[in-house]
Amino acid sequence: MTIKRRAVKQLEYFKRKAEAKMWIEECLARDLGDLFELESTLCNGVILLDEIDKLGETEHGLQVQYSLLHSIDPAQNSHFVDHYLGPQLPLDLSKTLIICAMNSTSKLDPALLNRLCIIKIPDYTSTQKIKILRKHLFPDALIEAGLTTEQIVLTQEGCDAIVSQVEQRVGKEGGVRGIKNCIKAVIDKIGLLIRTNEKEQEALQLSFSLDTATLPVPITANVVAELYKNDGSPQSWTGMFL
Repeated sequence: MTIKRRAVKQLEYFKRKAEAKMWIEECLARDLGDLFELESTLCNGVILLDEIDKLGETEHGLQVQYSLLHSIDPAQNSHFVDHYLGPQLPLDLSKTLIICAMNSTSKLDPALLNRLCIIKIPDYTSTQKIKILRKHLFPDALIEAGLTTEQIVLTQEGCDAIVSQVEQRVGKEGGVRGIKNCIKAVIDKIGLLIRTNEKEQEALQLSFSLDTATLPVPITANVVAELYKNDGSPQSWTGMFL
């Protein structure tokens, strides 16, 4: 089970301290309640707390980090009790593997960080990103757009251009989120051009153009440069495009 701590940002909607405190205490317990049946008091599974570094970006993030100490600390988690589940249901988390995923340790409280065994995973190299783009991101983006390789093909030149353009715009990221957004934007725009005629494109006042008369349309460096850009168009529907 994956628990996304980014949801803690919902605390910003709580105005009264009492409500915020109650939500914090229930936060982890709600997740645990999904894992255990009421008659169970021992768990030897795996809990993944995703993006816990995002806690530092919220108003009550420090309080939530403190609430995690009891569940993570091996000296205390054999008798974990939470206010939401109640004292009548103590949980033994001593045999549970708790994994905390994060992009940076700089925003974590030292007390919480001291209880974690830090394992650093290296970033993807440019070669690995290109392979991921070809094998996974490009096919997924095609399916999502309702298109096929008979309509759009990705060239090696296009792969290199996408990785390069993303690194220029957002910097060198460890993952492939920017690349995923880029290929999706390019394919969405090509798909729009394929499905509309010249008159319809003029009516939409598109700020980009491409010859789609001959299929399949190859994604080249020039295509990426033309379609992967923020054109500042006032139409709200273009917000889906980068």
